Amino acid sequence: MDEFSQAGRIGVEYAEKKGIPVIIMEPLRGGRLANGLPPKARELFRKTDSQRSPAEWAFRWLWNQKGVSVVYPE
Repeated sequence: MDEFSQAGRIGVEYAEKKGIPVIIMEPLRGGRLANGLPPKARELFRKTDSQRSPAEWAFRWLWNQKGVSVVYPE
């Protein structure tokens, strides 16, 4: 959702190239992103073989981004 706001993806890629650690803060927007999913998104999560919550999927996605050093979930 916030991939292109503030520094976003371009900023993460730039920092990674420069060797600067990237800290992601409030990746779930206080739970609003995980708890306020549209019905279509909830259904897609239910159809997977995994029993992961939307929050778990979000964190896994973040950790798979090259250059992300710390995720602060406050």
